[in-house]
Amino acid sequence: MKRQKNKNFSRASAAVAKTPDFIRREKSIGNVKILASGMGLLCGAFFVLRWANPEGNNFAAHATPFIFILSWAVILAGILWEDKKEEAEKKGGDTVNSVQKKS
Repeated sequence: MKRQKNKNFSRASAAVAKTPDFIRREKSIGNVKILASGMGLLCGAFFVLRWANPEGNNFAAHATPFIFILSWAVILAGILWEDKKEEAEKKGGDTVNSVQKKS
């Protein structure tokens, strides 16, 4: 007996169906801006690190670790932050902009 193929099933759709929602959701423009600022801070930390001396007794040597930590915190916030305005629009809720567009 021959096995019938399900024409509606594809491996790509199965992979998308298995991934959790927090991975599948698209990032908003605000999240991208937060991520870009975190990456800019990270590059700035490496730039400031150039002036740190090996003894660690100047301002650059003291400030650089805090800039690194701040940049990683901003990157993490950009990844985890949910845009409430977009979530409300997806659910069909009224936001200030959608109310203004209706009138």
